[in-house]
Amino acid sequence: MRQVKLKTCFFKKHKPGQALLEFIFIIPLIMALVISIVALGVVLDYKQKLEGVAREATRLVSKSTGNGNIEIGMGRAEEVAQKYGLDPARLSIEVTGVSDSMTPARGGVVKAVVRYRVKAFIFPELTVVGQHQESIECWRMRDDDNSGGSCLPPVDETG
Repeated sequence: MRQVKLKTCFFKKHKPGQALLEFIFIIPLIMALVISIVALGVVLDYKQKLEGVAREATRLVSKSTGNGNIEIGMGRAEEVAQKYGLDPARLSIEVTGVSDSMTPARGGVVKAVVRYRVKAFIFPELTVVGQHQESIECWRMRDDDNSGGSCLPPVDETG
């Protein structure tokens, strides 16, 4: 009987140092991937902080009554941003939905947009945006008895 010899190795034999050379080519790709994941985590952390700042601004503006609501909300937003350790020079806060001299009306909407410029590792400076919108429902408790408006439709007295 004739014996059949089977090949046990399907690949060619590697030359000395080939694995090291392949590893050297792969290292930059792995490092770029790791740095990108860490930078994404940093940006998402800032986004969470900015949404918290915006939420506090809208909550305070929608809850308060009387004049100067925007200043009250902006002051609270700056205070929360400072507690988060955000640099005021890189921070931009915008509160809309109510003018300076008006109380936000029940049924209205207050919106805050907070922008922050972030430098994450080797990447260029990015602007991270956090925003929050809060409705002022009819049932919401206010700081005083001033309703600041009504959710009821206007009554037609002519008919």
